[in-house]
Amino acid sequence: MNFWFRQLTAAAAILFAGGIYVFAASDEPQGDAIALTGGSCTISFSASNGSILAVKQRGKSGSICAGGEHGLWQARFRDGSELCSTNCAFTCDRDTKANSLRLHFRSDELIVTVTATGCGNGIEFVAEVLPAKKTLLDFAVPARLRFNPDMLDRFVCPSDGNHGVGMALRPAFFKLQSEDEPAGWRYVTAGSRGYISLYGGSLRMRDVHDAPVALRVTPEGREWFGASLARRIKGAQATVNRAPAKGQADLVLADSENGAYVSASHLGGAGLLWRVGGFVGDREQRLVTAMIKATVEKLATKPVESRAKLGIISLASGPQRGGGAAIAVHDWLMALSESKAVTDGKLTFVELRSPREMLEALGSPGFLAIVNPYGEGLPAASDDGLPAAVAAIGKFVRGGGHWFEVGGYPFHAALRPVHWMSLNLPYPPAFADFMHLDTRAGAASLYGVQPMRWPPWAAAKDPNASFVPGKLGCGGDERGGWCERAFGTFVTAGQTWRAPVVRLAVGITAEKSLRDYCDANQISRRLDEKMPADVLAKFKKAVLVYYGGNCAEKLEHIDKLPSPALVHFADFLKGGFDKEYPDHLPPHPRFGTAAQFREFFDRCHALGHLVMPYTNPTWWCDHPKGPTFEREGDAPLLRSLDGKPSYERYGNPGNDGWTVCHWHPAVQRANRETVRQFSEDYPVDVLFQDQCGARGWRYDTNPASPTPFAYTDGLLSQVAEDAARKPLSTESGWDRAANHEAQLCGMTWGIVPTEGGPSWRRLMKHEYSPATWDIFPLAQIIAHDKCSFVHHDLGQFVTNRETLAWTLALGYGLSCRIAASALDRDGPREWLRWLDRLQKSVVARYVGEPMTLFVHERGAQPTRDDDGIIRATYGPVEIIANLGSSPKAVTSRSGTAALPGFGFRATAPGVVAANLQIVGGVDGRTSTTGGGEGELFVAEGNAHRADVWVYAVPASDVAVELPAHMTGKLTLALDGEPVAPVRATSNIIHFRLPQRGNPDATRFLWHATVTAR
Repeated sequence: MNFWFRQLTAAAAILFAGGIYVFAASDEPQGDAIALTGGSCTISFSASNGSILAVKQRGKSGSICAGGEHGLWQARFRDGSELCSTNCAFTCDRDTKANSLRLHFRSDELIVTVTATGCGNGIEFVAEVLPAKKTLLDFAVPARLRFNPDMLDRFVCPSDGNHGVGMALRPAFFKLQSEDEPAGWRYVTAGSRGYISLYGGSLRMRDVHDAPVALRVTPEGREWFGASLARRIKGAQATVNRAPAKGQADLVLADSENGAYVSASHLGGAGLLWRVGGFVGDREQRLVTAMIKATVEKLATKPVESRAKLGIISLASGPQRGGGAAIAVHDWLMALSESKAVTDGKLTFVELRSPREMLEALGSPGFLAIVNPYGEGLPAASDDGLPAAVAAIGKFVRGGGHWFEVGGYPFHAALRPVHWMSLNLPYPPAFADFMHLDTRAGAASLYGVQPMRWPPWAAAKDPNASFVPGKLGCGGDERGGWCERAFGTFVTAGQTWRAPVVRLAVGITAEKSLRDYCDANQISRRLDEKMPADVLAKFKKAVLVYYGGNCAEKLEHIDKLPSPALVHFADFLKGGFDKEYPDHLPPHPRFGTAAQFREFFDRCHALGHLVMPYTNPTWWCDHPKGPTFEREGDAPLLRSLDGKPSYERYGNPGNDGWTVCHWHPAVQRANRETVRQFSEDYPVDVLFQDQCGARGWRYDTNPASPTPFAYTDGLLSQVAEDAARKPLSTESGWDRAANHEAQLCGMTWGIVPTEGGPSWRRLMKHEYSPATWDIFPLAQIIAHDKCSFVHHDLGQFVTNRETLAWTLALGYGLSCRIAASALDRDGPREWLRWLDRLQKSVVARYVGEPMTLFVHERGAQPTRDDDGIIRATYGPVEIIANLGSSPKAVTSRSGTAALPGFGFRATAPGVVAANLQIVGGVDGRTSTTGGGEGELFVAEGNAHRADVWVYAVPASDVAVELPAHMTGKLTLALDGEPVAPVRATSNIIHFRLPQRGNPDATRFLWHATVTAR
């Protein structure tokens, strides 16, 4: 999003010379200054306008940061206008006894008094604001702060709680990025002009969410696609909402009742401009890829003199996918590079990494075809570069080349390089209202203080008891580095508002400052306070298993699940997934009867499992509405600032509905009924409530809301109320939700490359160069002792060794999605058993424990292909994980280890678990354990007896590291096998596994006991 503060006003404390940022006050502030001391810092304020001239740490030289171009504070009104402190009349008075300054600002639009008070660890700011004429929406004190990137060691900030756990930004983040690898790319809307310039008119515009229609293959399509693909296309459904208008297609391969889906135009020349006539979503991805690939291969069978290259635009640091085109650029690269035309040598595959390379290719006679995978975006080097690029495409096509547009409205936007990085987040979903600078001049943290002292729903009687949301931002520009934070409020003309406290703490490490932040905000409830001791004991040992199947299938196979498991499911929902909320019950007829459903709960409990069904109390579904929505009507819905309800749509084809106002009695009644049902009718152990931790803050003008900014406080009140009745789990999370939730499911879409993610997913290493940031465990520092962390409950699971290494490194719990019937198959069942063993031996030891160490090492030359190494300690468990595909030799407090690609080593008193490349001189890459992936084992015990688990193929020679000093002659009792002697050398034992079933590459989990003789 675009951040809200962009007013450029001259600031008394900053000089800019030759494009280099300089602190005017880093040594001797210019003009008169007013100094205030707190803890180990001194802040100098301008005597003429109140701006911050310098922030200094005792014992350090220079200034950590200073006020920016907006002065001491910045305000934004509902009409979009802005005002900053440097445009106001200013006076100041000092209260020596209180060690504070009162800074007064007056203008025709706003009266502001800021009280700055020195305290034990820095300076606290409190503002009282009185708008005179207009409604105030945003207020920041201090306003934008400036710092010198050359003085910076790191900048710590939260991530969006849906995507990451936190970031440590390097100095390079705040500096000008190179032409070869820009900071990113932005879409600059151009509209229909480019399309019209080539086609002579606009295309057929239909609704963005137009219903899909059946496709039919034309006679020409059967010739181009071939019989097999033509059969796949016939009758397939697709969204055809951007078809060419009449007369704009010279060749149609796939048609529909809404117009041509795959078509081409000669543009009056010898080549063709190929188009997909609609938005391409998850449903259409595979079919569109196959059609374009087949078309390219057909073109290659009709060689054109000198045209022997196939180009695809793949921008450096570019978007993973384009607008209106869900197919990832990476998937296009794989599909086209592996096409028969390329592998047979008919075409040379070329990646075009910049607008310049694209234009050069368009002007070259050597390219037969060029694919633009960015949908509605066309790369352009400058804001005015789009018309020239479109004209070059027209010339290329008329000269005999083939250009492919793969979704949406072609040329609707210029895709422009961004040369300065920035990060802008609302809070929530930012995990915390916290930023921190480590510089050579000292350390400083900036954060809000809003203690969680009120009971649920207190704001209904006292609007001042409502949580005030906010906005965070940082980045670089020609003037240097900047950071800013603001409160999102709603203050009408004539109303006085007192902002929450903002603290600037100086001279404290980021880790200590985060703990101070939790103390100040009363974010303190540990996991062991949130569920009964017997439930917690199982919960720590339980893999989250998303268990698929109808009720009968679930019951038939439930005894094959490792126990205890946290059994999660959504296929029971009354109307189907994302249908008819807030009504979740009775179970859907296709799932089973109410009696079967209760039997399933009882059977799970009898086997020692924990039950966690899916619910979603945050929106009410439409088409169809559930009984509650039909009865209550639209009164319970959230109303935006314009007074209109907030529409929501998920999936393709979509499920739709409306955001609710959690303050409305009907919404509260509906949620309380759901909680009652899953407490009494179907007693759950943990209640999953989707989106309660994932939603950002909204304005809500529903009359039931105490203030228009109380949406988040209402959602938090609901969570707090429900947590008093049942342990809760939710999607993603942020710090105040973490104070109530027992489990947070997510926060890794942007960092962990899990399989099968949604089309909108974008890894942060593609958004920001790995040379500019590292993972910083802000969420773990705040909440690892307060919640269990796992990946997203519906879409992210531990499916391979790479994901497993990431999961353990982040201190997460293990999770698996498995259909009930799949438990009959060796591969899925044994992988789940391996995860279960790691959960019980390793993860259970660190769930609910504080994080005490975390280091992310990317190496001297970070790349997107290797995510480096993470070293971390959670409670008693020390973990080192290799996040790259190449082997690495590593050292830790517990010794040295040779890790294969995506290997790990986890140790704690009495346990060692690892995926090692070399164990006892045996190289696991070439051993018989399966797949050349190294040795995978867990050993748990003491010097007299140890349990050993090995995840390996049958008939393998395996090596295991024991958890305690055991040497010499031992006995090995492998389950189902005779007791055998074994010898330990340097805590390593070797033994051979028996044959089991048909020899193949399937790994099994084997158990043995090792006893000292």
